Amino acid sequence: MRKSNLAIKRISGAALAALVIFSLLAVLVPGEASAHGRRTIVNDKYQIMFGFITEPAFTGQRNGIDLTVCLGTCENNPDGTLKNPVKDVDKTLKAEVIYGSSTVPVTLAPRFRADGKYDAYFFPSRAGEYTFHFTGTINGDQVDEKVVSAKDGFSSVEEPKLVPAGVSAETGLIQAQQAAKDAKDAAGTATIFGIAGVAAGILGLGLAGFALTRRPGNVSSTQQSAASGRERGPQGG
Repeated sequence: MRKSNLAIKRISGAALAALVIFSLLAVLVPGEASAHGRRTIVNDKYQIMFGFITEPAFTGQRNGIDLTVCLGTCENNPDGTLKNPVKDVDKTLKAEVIYGSSTVPVTLAPRFRADGKYDAYFFPSRAGEYTFHFTGTINGDQVDEKVVSAKDGFSSVEEPKLVPAGVSAETGLIQAQQAAKDAKDAAGTATIFGIAGVAAGILGLGLAGFALTRRPGNVSSTQQSAASGRERGPQGG
């Protein structure tokens, strides 16, 4: 009976460790990697998240600024909406895109049924580094922020992958889709390795705790108690 109980405890401990690891992976690994930057502004009163609407961003394709504004640190509800969005930012905040010596104003617009999120569309015509500049106010607080691609956490614009002559349209489409997938997978690799490290740490703690419950002292006490019971049995009879 004692061996059966020990086996059950071992199986339960392993199952619990596996459940913890899979839960962490399910919660923390994003379904799709996204290269966006974050910054706290106005003495940490707000947090903004920024990047291109479509990533990777390619020249000659419609794209734009993807801006999120939160009161404090951005947090999500279970359905993916923001817990603390800042509304009506598009009415008081202006945006412009800077490339080299060129500056182009763009119009922020609220995203449909997504409070706190704003888009500003444009066509990037050249590859390289882009700067987004936000000026104006948020709830009466003055804002003047510049964020730069690559340097501040979001990707720069790339030249599109060209299909060689003689390749069918279907093959070209598959190659383009694979190129976009490879870029997103590369951005998510670091996140996956970090989560694996956390899971390994939790598993190690679980195994250490299980080892403590199986210390030799505990086993000896159990054996001594059983031996004493056997000695007293014949005397009592």
